[in-house]
Amino acid sequence: MTEPEDLSEAQLYDAVERVIQQDYPNPSRSGCPDHSLLEKAAIAPGSLNAQENTLFVEHVPKCWPCFKELKHLRKAAQARAHPPE
Repeated sequence: MTEPEDLSEAQLYDAVERVIQQDYPNPSRSGCPDHSLLEKAAIAPGSLNAQENTLFVEHVPKCWPCFKELKHLRKAAQARAHPPE
């Protein structure tokens, strides 16, 4: 990707994040999956079985706490996979 495309993608992710935070705050964490499912999705999303995938796809885009936790888990997994030299 070129630099302008990277910037556009980052802006899109920021916009999506703001919408989820504002429209789906879910402070009581109602219906949230276990931490282990979010961790599995962050580390190896292709390893989710059909039931886990359905829960993930239906819930996370409509739950700010899960979205935020997934984002942090993905960053941590990426940092472990690509440590600074």
